[in-house]
Amino acid sequence: MKEAIIQKSVPDMIKEYVFPVRVVLSHRADNPLSLLKQKDLQLALNEKDLTVIKKGGYVVLDFGQELSGGVRILASEANGRVRLRLGESVSETFSCAVGTEKLATDDGIKIESAEKCAGCNDHAVRDAEFFLTILSDQEYFQSGFRFVRLDALEKDVEIKSIVAVYTHANYRRDGFFRCENDTVNRIYETAARTLTLCIQNGMLWDGIKRDRLVWVGDMYPEVLAGLDLYGQADYIRRAIDFSRRSTPLPEWMNTMPVYSLWWIMCLDEYVYRTGDTDAYFTDNADYLKKLTAQFDGYVTEEGEVATPGIFLDWPSHDLPDEVPGVRAIAMLAMRAADRLFRLDGYVCPHTESVMGKLKRASVKPKDKKQAVALSLLAGFDADPGLLTSGGARGMSTFMSWAVLKAAHDYASPAAAAKMMEDYYGAMLEMGATSFWEDFDVDWTKGAAPVDRLPEPGEKDIHGDFGKHCYIGFRHSLCHAWSSGVIDYLVTRILGVRITSAGGKEVTVKPYAAFGDMEGVVPVGKGTVRVKVEKGRVTATATAGIKVTVED
Repeated sequence: MKEAIIQKSVPDMIKEYVFPVRVVLSHRADNPLSLLKQKDLQLALNEKDLTVIKKGGYVVLDFGQELSGGVRILASEANGRVRLRLGESVSETFSCAVGTEKLATDDGIKIESAEKCAGCNDHAVRDAEFFLTILSDQEYFQSGFRFVRLDALEKDVEIKSIVAVYTHANYRRDGFFRCENDTVNRIYETAARTLTLCIQNGMLWDGIKRDRLVWVGDMYPEVLAGLDLYGQADYIRRAIDFSRRSTPLPEWMNTMPVYSLWWIMCLDEYVYRTGDTDAYFTDNADYLKKLTAQFDGYVTEEGEVATPGIFLDWPSHDLPDEVPGVRAIAMLAMRAADRLFRLDGYVCPHTESVMGKLKRASVKPKDKKQAVALSLLAGFDADPGLLTSGGARGMSTFMSWAVLKAAHDYASPAAAAKMMEDYYGAMLEMGATSFWEDFDVDWTKGAAPVDRLPEPGEKDIHGDFGKHCYIGFRHSLCHAWSSGVIDYLVTRILGVRITSAGGKEVTVKPYAAFGDMEGVVPVGKGTVRVKVEKGRVTATATAGIKVTVED
């Protein structure tokens, strides 16, 4: 008999059971508040305090914040079909995963229908029917959610408890940031939570409901945030290595040439900030040499990136600014590759060739903030005023790290800080407990937050918006790429920048836009602590790290 193959469980993952904090809505349900009580998660034959959901009834529960995982139901009397729906918003628990209407009508609750159903079961099932049996204690689903709805379809069901099965990484968090502005503190903590939720399966996922994949380009701001938060970064190395192993040359990462460029930048950030040079020398050096040679063949003498397809991000896809944006990424990636090559004294002719050719192109971005930001950070000509024009309008969660840092460096530090507070603060006002795949500040006008159903005349911030491949309830409300704002707060507001490989030297130049502040940043094998109080800056570091405070 052939021996079974056993794969060890993912390290440093833990499971917790979380009780709901609120009954959002209930219909034909007796004693629903019993579900909020913290009880022993063990059934007995003489349970007294039960919630009875009658046939045709339902309950909608709120767990207080976005969670990754599933749902555990302890049922006393059942033996019938139930429908279980997860939601990152209340309205998503009323949505259908298939069909022609956006939201179902239940017990007189009706929300305007759309042309097509905006819900989906893509990547992770969030809407399904199950047979709930008597005296059962089972777990269902594996997704991202805050709200849960249970419908009794065939007969009355008696429930002892419905709890969330919360699975998450158990890394020690060293990164810390506090200032006098409560909104900014919440932005930092919410971004940190977003990133942490997406550390799954020993790697970095883009989202916990949808896009439960290692998207290498999307991973760049996630790498920045992760290195700012955690001294341990093995999950980053695993994601980088997985991307290389699953992409033999001449293939492109995630089938997109520009994502191979992002991979170079991820590898460089990891090695440069942690000092883990083994990550470069063991497996990646040879691959990197061949990849840069391959990319060199797709850059024309005039500096045009002529790969089979270019992609900056969805908001700029197939628009004129995508071309200079990708050119900027190419320059940043070649700089990163060059820095890696020089670790072993190697001068790569292909990085120098690509950088020389890219400088010959003269096309400038004219509209999209992300293309302007990347161009400026890459050393190309662009109008810095475009970054702050309109304030938070035109921002994107994916590119917030680039837009905010470039706005700070080339336009106005005060305007950049205001844009950050307005953009991410508006998501918080809409009930965000993790940051979203995409967001437009104009969506908030007349919209209901995620923690309740819209009233007549209101828009649904989740179901009525979203663009491109994330329309309606397909829109992920926990997307790790939105955590890049952490790196802006660390490097521009707290002002901590690593200036030598492995974090051996650091400069500190705070910008106290939000009053007195204090923060800790993982650097190399240690940490740097910065405190700004009444204009006075103090900075201390673990032994072996040289800190220079700049005026």
